[in-house]
Amino acid sequence: MPEPNPNTASAKLRIARRSHWLDRSRDYHVQLDGRSLGTLNSGETLEFDIPPGSHSLEVRVGKCTSPLRMLNLKEGETVAFECGCRLKGWRALTAPWYLALARNKYLELKKVG
Repeated sequence: MPEPNPNTASAKLRIARRSHWLDRSRDYHVQLDGRSLGTLNSGETLEFDIPPGSHSLEVRVGKCTSPLRMLNLKEGETVAFECGCRLKGWRALTAPWYLALARNKYLELKKVG
């Protein structure tokens, strides 16, 4: 995505990644409208200037994704999300099922605030 022009209207997108032992060493790739926006490391928070309007947002790790989230942002608006692996506690034992049959539900992407 091109660098934003300071003279044009923008909205802000903030994404925080929870740290989780299962995929701590893997990068999460943030995609906006099907295009790469950036990479999140474990425990990291990133903020992006994006144009106002309708957008689709998802996070990917390998072949696994979060559910697609639709955004409709206004000029000057800030929206925040938290992402991470949904396999907490005993659910980590279900990782093979998610990797084989539910790749689009392996990651969570929740709006916060």
